[in-house]
Amino acid sequence: MRKFDPIIVALDFPEEKRALEIAEKLAPYVKNFKVGLELFSVAGPNIVKALKEIGTNVFIDLKLFDIPNTVVRTLDRLLALDPFMITLHILGGEEMLKESVKLVSQFKESNKSEHPYLLGVTVLTSFNEETLRRSWGISRSLPEQVLFLAQLAQETGLDGVVASPWEIELLRNNLRRPMLIVTPGIRLVKEKVDDQQRIMTPREAMERGADYLVIGRPITQSSDPFQVIRDIRSQIEDIVENRI
Repeated sequence: MRKFDPIIVALDFPEEKRALEIAEKLAPYVKNFKVGLELFSVAGPNIVKALKEIGTNVFIDLKLFDIPNTVVRTLDRLLALDPFMITLHILGGEEMLKESVKLVSQFKESNKSEHPYLLGVTVLTSFNEETLRRSWGISRSLPEQVLFLAQLAQETGLDGVVASPWEIELLRNNLRRPMLIVTPGIRLVKEKVDDQQRIMTPREAMERGADYLVIGRPITQSSDPFQVIRDIRSQIEDIVENRI
């Protein structure tokens, strides 16, 4: 395996057995896997422990959003699972973000580790301009809202953000210092949208400055996921090599 691997496979399954079967098959080829709400709701912490046992990095993507005390107490339990990344919603506000950063920073210092990366979710890839106005009542344009939230994430000390590939260049050009950008909404062909609106191909996203690509269905629902991974790597190989 490469020292740096930008591919994160999203295990978006409603059952633990299926998720583990896929992860065990792909683990020799990819080292990063994402556990989201659906899988965590049926398998809980056990799925994270099982994935760690087969030698993978686990991205716990629960998008925490609650009062600061509740989020911090939840984070404390998630940290015991030794995750690679954890997400929370930036909309949770400044106090929630600061308290979360404080706890995670103490954990990293105590364990002499750079992980987990604490990531703030900006605007979901299923949103478009109309959804932003109708669902959130926000008058900013979608790019303006993403930048606003990313700036708050930076000011409060988060390691990075989750943002669609459409906003990568905006963030790279306007944040005061580099942050990790983890990018969902990756599709091998742009015509296949599914429930995501703001999508790009792996190469396009990496060229614009993404650090990690979250890819689920194009890999896990393929009849030949190994070939899909090889195709993705061939698209981005030169970019990855230049960053190492």
